[in-house]
Amino acid sequence: MKKRFYLAAVLLPILCFLAAGYICYSDQISTELPQNTGKKVQNNSSTVWHSENVGKSITNNYLVLVNKWHRCERTSDLCCVFNNKNSSYYVKDKMVKLSNEVIPSLNKMMKECAKENLSCKVGVISGYRSADYQSKLYDNAVNEQGQDYADHYVARPGFSEHETGYAIDFGAMNNAGENVRFANTSASEWMLNNSYRYGFIRRYPEDKEQYTGIALEPWHYRFVGVKAATYMKEHNLCLEEYLKR
Repeated sequence: MKKRFYLAAVLLPILCFLAAGYICYSDQISTELPQNTGKKVQNNSSTVWHSENVGKSITNNYLVLVNKWHRCERTSDLCCVFNNKNSSYYVKDKMVKLSNEVIPSLNKMMKECAKENLSCKVGVISGYRSADYQSKLYDNAVNEQGQDYADHYVARPGFSEHETGYAIDFGAMNNAGENVRFANTSASEWMLNNSYRYGFIRRYPEDKEQYTGIALEPWHYRFVGVKAATYMKEHNLCLEEYLKR
């Protein structure tokens, strides 16, 4: 009995901490997503889920393709962002992790971004997610907004590139410390125009949903390396188009 009480006393705070982190992330990202207006989302061939394919890569691990048609089959070596970041941006908490390959480029980009955008502070809200965590986000979207909406805006577990460790969700705060919509900040515009210099792309542009299967997400960026990011920027390609060229 004492052992059970001890285990409960140890595990309960941990579970509460994880739940609080999930709720905090869900609340911040939900403010970025468009609200369900009740209009049925068109479900065409680009939004049908398939599971027979696994992640496709070309040469480099950070070019792995994970989407609705390619399941994530591996995760890169991860590290804690909070313990490796510079002072130019904030991180939601110490639970946020990214691939070791991403951190140096992220720090360089955030340092330059902070110099150009003094009206807000950019933060890393989410990086690597386990399939279990992604399942909670997806189920929450289904319960609150409906199946069609969830499939339009949220990846199903196993098909989220967050599981690779190369994807980042950004957030922002104003100088008063209040959360603001990242898409409405000058930092968002700066990153759209300059992130390729550091190897990042806006993963889900507005005009590429037919290829990505996901609607516009201004806050979601993906590390692909400078060479690939520059090519995609110059030729207006998303990752799916780049890998098929």
